Amino acid sequence: LSNYEKTNDYDFELKELKINNKNIILRILSTSSIEKFTALKCYFSVVADAVILCFDITNLSSFESIVRWKNDFLDTNNTKEEDKYCFFLASTKMDLENRMVEDEKIVCWCANNNDIPYFETSAKNNFGVKELLMEVAKELIVRKPIDETILESNLAKIKLRKLEKIKKAPACMQQ
Repeated sequence: LSNYEKTNDYDFELKELKINNKNIILRILSTSSIEKFTALKCYFSVVADAVILCFDITNLSSFESIVRWKNDFLDTNNTKEEDKYCFFLASTKMDLENRMVEDEKIVCWCANNNDIPYFETSAKNNFGVKELLMEVAKELIVRKPIDETILESNLAKIKLRKLEKIKKAPACMQQ
């Protein structure tokens, strides 16, 4: 998010944003849809408040997979109530020329999925990433009361669970 790196597995990062003169910390897990991290995705989907469905603009099958990814997330949480979560759609690799997904398909998909907000991004040249994260944070503020402990700008106060402790979490981890 802050530095461009090709993601081949999962990445957990904290992103601090300032909204209405308050420091907001987003805890972001990127899994790149790698199947070996199913258990980790399962755990984090249970505690997620927002979901950014990302697809590679140069790969049509990536776009076609977002339906499955969204449904997998909802199934993991045993719900079909999409409005419980903030969903966002983001195309990646906008710095590349060979777009394979037409704008009409994207607009239609968003319209058919509760008007999910759409953002074009490129991690390589940092295009659209900050705007996307700002909108995620703003939507979370509207939907969920802010816990004042999360507003602390001192990132050292946030305790991250070690992966070993995650095994004690949801039943879906036991696969």
